[in-house]
Amino acid sequence: MTPGLAASMDHSSARSTVASLSVSSPSGRHPRSPLRPGSATLQVYVGTMAGVALGFARDVSLSAKFGTTFQSDAYFLAFALPTFVWLSMSTVLQSVFIPLYASLEVRSGVDDARAFARGGILFLSAAFGALALVYAVATPQLLQLFDRGRTDQTYLLAVKLSHVMAPILVLSVLSSLFSCLLYLNGQYLLPAFASSLLNGAILVGVFYPGASISAVAVGTVAGFLLQVLVFFVALCLNDHSYRHWRRGP
Repeated sequence: MTPGLAASMDHSSARSTVASLSVSSPSGRHPRSPLRPGSATLQVYVGTMAGVALGFARDVSLSAKFGTTFQSDAYFLAFALPTFVWLSMSTVLQSVFIPLYASLEVRSGVDDARAFARGGILFLSAAFGALALVYAVATPQLLQLFDRGRTDQTYLLAVKLSHVMAPILVLSVLSSLFSCLLYLNGQYLLPAFASSLLNGAILVGVFYPGASISAVAVGTVAGFLLQVLVFFVALCLNDHSYRHWRRGP
């Protein structure tokens, strides 16, 4: 599965989950931002179409430059485990975190829900940051499980690229979490452009002068990092409580 397709599936599922929970809180508590179907649909449509267009350009560019060589094989091999972690954690966040946040907001108020979200951000950052370090160290052994029948040069390059792309394990999870929080706050435009940010960064890596497949790997990491930074800034601007981590909102 390509990065852009995975991103589209991830955020489409999150939108559906949030839409099903978009209800108002009881009297005296912070109301959830109401869904405006026309505006939200247009924003999501524009973002999705931009991501599809950039995804098509990414696939064509990768095929034209690297084809079915050991370099492209190594890139997708190195991206296999980060993709698995990314999609599985996105499913967990959509099916567990979003309903818990919504339920806590209704029962205890928005301040407790925000505190829960901030705790989740810190916990996932630490847990998947540690997992990324373990993955970087254990990459040679892990890739041997997937590399049967491939050439030695594919395996060696995949190990190198895996070291580069290890941060995706934490960045992709944070990106998914921040997009869920933006949806919960009624912000649809930026999460809809998630795949555009990722595909655009990959394209920069592909077309960087004199770049090899390593530049594509760096571009992939940069795409996830860009998602995290943009989403987090938007979250802080939309809700000032996320600027404070040691005290209440």
